[in-house]
Amino acid sequence: SSDLDGALGQPDHLAAMACYAFGWGKNGQLGIDCPVNCTTPHQIPSLKSRQICSVAAGSRCSAVVTSAGQLYTWGKGDEGQLGHDATEEGLLAPRLVEELSSVKVTQVSCRGGHMAALDSSGKVWTWGSNKEGQLGLGSASSSDSPAWTAKPQVVKALQHKVMSHVCCGREFTVAIGVDGKLYTWGNGHDGQLGYEGVLMSGTPRQVKEIRNATLVACGSRHVLALTTSGLFAWGWNAYGQVGSGDTKTVSQPLQLNMLNVTDIACGYRHSCAVAGGVAYTWGWGGHGQLGHGGTSNALEPTAAQTLKHEIRQVACGGAHTFFVLNVGTEGALYACGRNDDGQLGLGSNEGATLPVEVPLHANIRCCGLGWAHSIVAAEGPADVTASSVQESNLAAFAQAAKSSISRGDLDAFFAFFMNCLLQLMVIRQLCAKMLGGSSEAVEIVLQKVLPGVGATMLCGHALFFYQGLAEAARSGRCDWTAQPHGINSLTLFPFLQLIMYPVLLDTHDPEKAWAAAVFANFVLAWFELLVCAPLAYSLKALIPQASLFAALAGTGITFLTLNFVFNIFEHPVTSLLPFAIILMSFSAEIRFPAGLPGGFVALVLGVLLGWVSKRYELQPWSEPPPEDPPAWAFPYFQLDAIVLGASQYGQVLSVVFPLSILNLVNNLAAVESASVTQDEYSVAQSLVLDAVADIVGSLLGNPFPTSIFIGQPAYKKMGARQGYLLLNAIVILMIVSTSCVSLFLVYIPLEAVETMLVWIGVIITAQAFTSTTRIAAGAVAMGMIPGLCAWAVNFLQSVLAQEAGTSIEELIERRPDLCLTGLLSVSSGYLFVSIILASIYAHVEERRFRSAATWAFVGAALSAVGMIHSFKVSGNDVLSDVGLLHSERSKAFAGTYMALAILFFVTSKVQNLTEDHTVDDWVLWLKMMRSSTPFDDLHSPLL
Repeated sequence: SSDLDGALGQPDHLAAMACYAFGWGKNGQLGIDCPVNCTTPHQIPSLKSRQICSVAAGSRCSAVVTSAGQLYTWGKGDEGQLGHDATEEGLLAPRLVEELSSVKVTQVSCRGGHMAALDSSGKVWTWGSNKEGQLGLGSASSSDSPAWTAKPQVVKALQHKVMSHVCCGREFTVAIGVDGKLYTWGNGHDGQLGYEGVLMSGTPRQVKEIRNATLVACGSRHVLALTTSGLFAWGWNAYGQVGSGDTKTVSQPLQLNMLNVTDIACGYRHSCAVAGGVAYTWGWGGHGQLGHGGTSNALEPTAAQTLKHEIRQVACGGAHTFFVLNVGTEGALYACGRNDDGQLGLGSNEGATLPVEVPLHANIRCCGLGWAHSIVAAEGPADVTASSVQESNLAAFAQAAKSSISRGDLDAFFAFFMNCLLQLMVIRQLCAKMLGGSSEAVEIVLQKVLPGVGATMLCGHALFFYQGLAEAARSGRCDWTAQPHGINSLTLFPFLQLIMYPVLLDTHDPEKAWAAAVFANFVLAWFELLVCAPLAYSLKALIPQASLFAALAGTGITFLTLNFVFNIFEHPVTSLLPFAIILMSFSAEIRFPAGLPGGFVALVLGVLLGWVSKRYELQPWSEPPPEDPPAWAFPYFQLDAIVLGASQYGQVLSVVFPLSILNLVNNLAAVESASVTQDEYSVAQSLVLDAVADIVGSLLGNPFPTSIFIGQPAYKKMGARQGYLLLNAIVILMIVSTSCVSLFLVYIPLEAVETMLVWIGVIITAQAFTSTTRIAAGAVAMGMIPGLCAWAVNFLQSVLAQEAGTSIEELIERRPDLCLTGLLSVSSGYLFVSIILASIYAHVEERRFRSAATWAFVGAALSAVGMIHSFKVSGNDVLSDVGLLHSERSKAFAGTYMALAILFFVTSKVQNLTEDHTVDDWVLWLKMMRSSTPFDDLHSPLL
């Protein structure tokens, strides 16, 4: 018999066998004791002495069954799908499933977050995720049906029946009895359960239209079933994967016009069947996985090309397909489709639209294909040139290093440099002003602050360069783009206005004011390392993607766009043409003569237009500041500054901890934005690198925290890899070491630099809508509102600061019609408010009321302690008002959020909505935090 996810047949004799793995291995799903990608087949060491009779591969996990009936699993196990201890989230090598050691397992299947197995007595066992009832343990609202379980359990509704085959879809399961009856359970929103009008079933239900079934295959949300009377298909059909000739969802079994079918398989969105020794494929063909020689979809079964021998077996993965051919007395392996992670085993990352032979010259017995990895069991020693894992690591790292700088890195360098240069200009001007504007203050900025900033950027850029390089080597992809990193603009201004300036007013000593900020940066870095990093991964998993993108878009459209749009349109001569160059270069991908980078062309054009506009008085022109005298300025050890700044701990600590949470949310959103470009970075690892850069920077005199920037998707679009970070670090260090920041203030129009930031802000905002589902667009829009309000408050403060005798405090009293207290309430803790409002909106819109209630409760808790919606106004300053229910505003918001939580929870009960398990997820998170290592996802062979 044949297992859907790739367990294709069982050996009819016990020849010596070996198990090979290749493709995506970041979650350990290759089983080779190392979380790396492999483009060539690697033998799984711990399975060398095992006789393999069934193989299965899920999205990021794998499983095999031995001839002795033992089940081994490995890979990602965050939802218990490995069948081991609930605290075990992932495994790098196969481990025996002890819970099933008392029975003889004959077959295994996995897909998504759950597994299913069949034992020799015909019983079906399931474990893993159960959010849609896919384990078949009962109603989702039943206490016997948890959100997930790591313990294999018998499906009780089938325990008195003898089953012959079981198969897993993404969130549903299918089983066949020896009597030919077919049963389905789990998620049925796309018709994959095979009966009309049932969106979910927590227990197995028979599909009446299917009789005498012999084999079944499950895709993500569609099914193929082979019976004695023919081949049937049903379910999700957006790409034609059902084979009906159109793209309409098929909710009940539809018989396909195919005879003499001997094997079937389903991928994520494509299907395959063997009929008369010929392989037929249909559905999604976007990566050539259909083997038709192109990337078009096929709405009906169409023969795969160039396969000259009889097809014995087929297997389908996320976007790749395997064919086992009868060549003589052995089975030869051919593959086609996506190969970004080496899942075809060809020794490269180049895909194939026609089947090509995999250089694994052995008698192939069974295959298991996951989303982007492959597991193959073969008889006899394979004739394959496969280096050791360690040699592969070194070779992959060397290859990634050669590809770390591309043409796109030059474009990204100029874009990133403009961003960092603007920050240096702001620091040179505002920092000296906040330190009193004296010659001593200027000296501190030029000789201590800016060199410290340069050293921090060098350290941070080097760390994130290496992180990107390591991920490129591990994934086998040369197009991996490093995360941009630098001074956090969101915390730059609070450090200037809430730490430096108040300490200066209190002590009249610019040295102490600077030292206080250095001490604050040092404390923030250690808080991020010891508190934020361990919590980050779990928090990211709990926060809806739309909410993080909403916070990201709110920041992108305001502080990265609106902050500079006014200046750009006040100086159109020197800004609009450079902006057009940037748009043409990065959006339209127009190449300029001699291969000049678009950012460089825009910068030079801005300088020339600045000279012309000044000479002919074409637009208003402000007098630039005087040039600083040229002088060397190098960073040096500043531990004494940290000690001096510690004397101002009262002013520092009240500001640092709220800002550290702000920094955390910003970093979470930035890492999430990178994941949309398929560059998935470890959250905890990224925060650790950021914290290390801050610790080093503060020791060298840098008073401003760093963060991961939210522009990675924009740089990715430019074609950048990792080299742009090193280029930027070198140039920035040269500028600050020679005290020539003021030269840029004199000769480069500020608005010409700001155009790049406007483009990045627009790209980030657009991505927030395009990277989420259509139904989540409203949540993104809702989540942007607090960011807009925060920017409006910032703008209002800057305007009123220039108006003598007028302040926000006075304006609140004189103009209640403006509802300024409401504006300030929304903007207070705006990143938190953004996430909470977007999460509530998204969950209510999706009728997930228990989830909405959970987020309303989070809003109540944060309001109660003054982290959101609470503020104090003193003149023109808007200050945080942290404390437990010590203001009327805090009590009002806490009570209202609590009322919302009760409303949503009651609605969930009244409507009897049982599909929602967010509360269970929060409980699971708390258990994981208590039982797991804080830095579980830091493991990497290269870092």
